[in-house]
Amino acid sequence: MKEGFAIFPGSFDPPTYGHLNIVERASRIFKHVDVLVSTNSQKKSLFSTQERYQLMEKYCAPYANVNVISWRGLIVEYAREHDIRVIIRGLRPLSDFAYEFELAALNYQINNNVETLFIPTATKYSVLRSSSLKEMAALGVGLDAMAPAEVIDMLHEKLAAQK
Repeated sequence: MKEGFAIFPGSFDPPTYGHLNIVERASRIFKHVDVLVSTNSQKKSLFSTQERYQLMEKYCAPYANVNVISWRGLIVEYAREHDIRVIIRGLRPLSDFAYEFELAALNYQINNNVETLFIPTATKYSVLRSSSLKEMAALGVGLDAMAPAEVIDMLHEKLAAQK
């Protein structure tokens, strides 16, 4: 077992300040954090896996103990292959808890060597979702407080290309 190692998985489609807040806080708690940019076949992503990976790599660069990985598969399998025992999940309001709790229980059933640690999102990001970011961008709402400028610009370009 790798002591002090953790995984923070997500689709990060697109990355938000909420995601980056969890990365920053996890980097202070753990010796090493692998941020897994996952591909979920159930979700239709706006950003390609490569774009999401590159963005997360850029925004995680300030943290020497954070590594960004592109992963296609079960998170618990990554944990098993790399002997990592902690999965970090960010929590927004209580409505997230039921889903995250079920996911944590399922992950534990698949690999009972893995524990899930919930980190509540900072209050100012508590209602921020990547899906909401996309919806607000489509409606022309200002997004400066929600994601880095580069992400917002790419989001607008992608939405314009879909029209």
